Amino acid sequence: MGARRAVNGVGRPLALAMLVAGCGGTEAARGVGFATLPEGSLARGWAEPLVAQAAPAMFAALSTRGASALVALRLHGADVPGFFTEAGQARIARGIPGLVPRASERRWQALHALANTAVAGWCARGVRLVEANGPEGFRGRALTVDRLLVVGVEPGGYWGMWLEGLVYTAEGWRFLPTVPYGEAVQAPRRDHADVDLWDCDLGVRPSQGIPQNTPQGAPQGTPQNTHRGGPVSPGAPAVSPAPPPAG
Repeated sequence: MGARRAVNGVGRPLALAMLVAGCGGTEAARGVGFATLPEGSLARGWAEPLVAQAAPAMFAALSTRGASALVALRLHGADVPGFFTEAGQARIARGIPGLVPRASERRWQALHALANTAVAGWCARGVRLVEANGPEGFRGRALTVDRLLVVGVEPGGYWGMWLEGLVYTAEGWRFLPTVPYGEAVQAPRRDHADVDLWDCDLGVRPSQGIPQNTPQGAPQGTPQNTHRGGPVSPGAPAVSPAPPPAG
């Protein structure tokens, strides 16, 4: 049921979350819950289609909404008590989230410049099925990914960027609050060394997949490998999301 409620891996409540973030209002309406996951271990193969949703969905949201998307897609506020045990909440409280992301950061400008390019592959590291009330601090059973390399294709070749600390919820993929804002989304780069290394728990190499068009926020499917040239030049101003919520 959790998987059916998600739309393109992000979920319908993203729009509402964006409005909450933009208006600076209360977070009490969010209440993200656990997805209902299939029985059995990851070896049964059910996790791969779920992880496959994350790359195009996250890229679509981040490349069009920038900083406000990261804030809206991060578990925080009212999400935390229902999602994490007391020990997990204490761990989050001890962490340092860093500065709330701003629209002026270069990573959002670079991502916005790539908004109309296609997601061509993905590489997930640290894919785990965590049990309820375990040492990870979740109240329920959850699928998590330590790092996700998103690979895209443009006329000159391929680009890549890392996302860190993801969890699959009843509303789609979300960022964990244990990862600082500054580390959760890496600026996209050409000639990304990790595309060549391709050391993954799960993944689809660019050469194995079919590039998917991602027109202005509508991600599709999974899917394909590398380029030469360093950081992506912004080329266009970032989308100007509304200010993130205070605190």
